[in-house]
Amino acid sequence: MPAAVPRPADHGLVSVPRAVALLRRHAWALAATAALAAALSGIVGLNAPRRYDVTTTTQVPSSGDARGAQRLVEDLQAVVDDPALGDAVAERAGVPDAAITGRVTVRQIGESSSIRWRLRVGGDRRDDAGRILLATVEEAHRAVMRPDVTEAERALGTATRALEDAQEALASFTQTTGFAGPDAYERLQSELTAVRIRAETARAEGDRTVAAALDRQVEALQALVGAVAEQKAEYDALTAQRARAEARVDRAQGALDAVRARLEALDSTPTRPTAPVVVTPTAMVVRRAVAAALAATAIAAVAIVVLDHRRATRAATRRTTRTEELRRAMGAV
Repeated sequence: MPAAVPRPADHGLVSVPRAVALLRRHAWALAATAALAAALSGIVGLNAPRRYDVTTTTQVPSSGDARGAQRLVEDLQAVVDDPALGDAVAERAGVPDAAITGRVTVRQIGESSSIRWRLRVGGDRRDDAGRILLATVEEAHRAVMRPDVTEAERALGTATRALEDAQEALASFTQTTGFAGPDAYERLQSELTAVRIRAETARAEGDRTVAAALDRQVEALQALVGAVAEQKAEYDALTAQRARAEARVDRAQGALDAVRARLEALDSTPTRPTAPVVVTPTAMVVRRAVAAALAATAIAAVAIVVLDHRRATRAATRRTTRTEELRRAMGAV
C-alpha cells in the first residue's frame, strides 16, 4: 500500500511533507517522463545532420611568446566572428558563400605561441572545408593587421609629402637666389683671403695705389661674402630640413616593411588542414538527453503538486459548503 498522503490543513501553499509524499507516490510517472524525454532528445540528436571539423595550426612569428599569442588569438576570434569577413573568405576560397560566422574557433595551444584554428561545416561543405579554412586564416590575418598597415601607409604618405615639400622649397630657393651651393661660398672666402694677402703685400712694398685698389676689392668681396653667408645659412637650414624629411621617410618605409613582413610571416605559418573529421555526437547527445530528462522531471513534479493542490482545495471547498448548508438547514428546523 502506498503511503497515505497528508491532507492540507488549509487552502494555502502545499506543505513540504505533502509534496514529498505526492512525488514518492507518483515516482513511476516521474521516471517514465524522464525516460521519455531522454529518449526523444537522444533520437533527435542522433538523427541530426552530421558536422565535420577541419583544423590547422599557425604560429606567432613576431615575439613568439604566450602573451603575444593570446592577444592575437583574441583579435583573430573577434575578426572571424564578424559577418563582414565571410564575403572576402568566399572570394578567396572560390565558393559562393563561406558562411563562417559562428563556425570558426581560434584557440591558443597551451602556453605556447601556436594557434589552432577549427572550422565546423555541414556535409555539403565537407569538400571545400580545407580551402575555406585557409582562406579564413589569410583574411583574418589581413583584417587584424589592416589597422597597422593603414597606419604605416599613412605615416609613409605624410613623410613623403613632407620630403616633397622640403625638396620643392630648396629648389625654389636656389632658383630664386641663384645660390650655387656651399662650394661657391668657400670659393668667395678663398678669393677674399687671397686679395687681402695681395693688398698687404702691396702695402708692404710701398705700392699704395695697388694696395688701395686691392682694399676696395676686399670691401666689395666682404659685402658679397656677407650676402652669400646669409643665403648659405638659409640653404643649410633647408638642406637640414630635407635631410630630416628623408630620414622620416626611411623610418616610415621601414615600419611599413616590418608590418608587411609580419603579415607575410603569419600567412606562411598555416599547416596543411586536416581531413574533415565527423564530429562525434555521443557526448553532446548524452548531455542534452540528461538535461531534457531533468527538465521534464522538474516540470512533471511541479504539475503533480499543483494539480493535487487544486484538487484538494476544491474538495475542501465543497466540504465547507456542505457543512454550511447542513448548519443552515438544522438552524431552520
